Amino acid sequence: EARGQLLYVEDNPANRNLMQMVVKKMPNVELAVAADGETGLLAARRNLPKLIFMDINLPNMSGYDALSALGETPETKNIPVVAVSALAMSKEVQRGIDAGFSDYVTKPIVVAEIRRLIVKYLSD
Repeated sequence: EARGQLLYVEDNPANRNLMQMVVKKMPNVELAVAADGETGLLAARRNLPKLIFMDINLPNMSGYDALSALGETPETKNIPVVAVSALAMSKEVQRGIDAGFSDYVTKPIVVAEIRRLIVKYLSD
């Protein structure tokens, strides 16, 4: 059973709302959201979530830059980070995995895929 805190870094309110609907059906999963990379980094360092979903295309700081910053801090470098992107080309997916993302999901978000990843990373 999935349990623990999940952080979703996403600037699009509709996508944040969709994630909230997914997590609402998972009673032991707590969701925190951030609208940009800087806020996401602060939330990650403060809350130390067990899993982060990170939009690649964020204002001011890309998901790649945020991932890199998470990797520089001992407390956050081992948190799995799943890339979320509208770019579905296999070379983009490979770039994400090569950069250190644990998984890569494409938009529009497929609820079953998100749920599968939450269970994968948040189950004991």
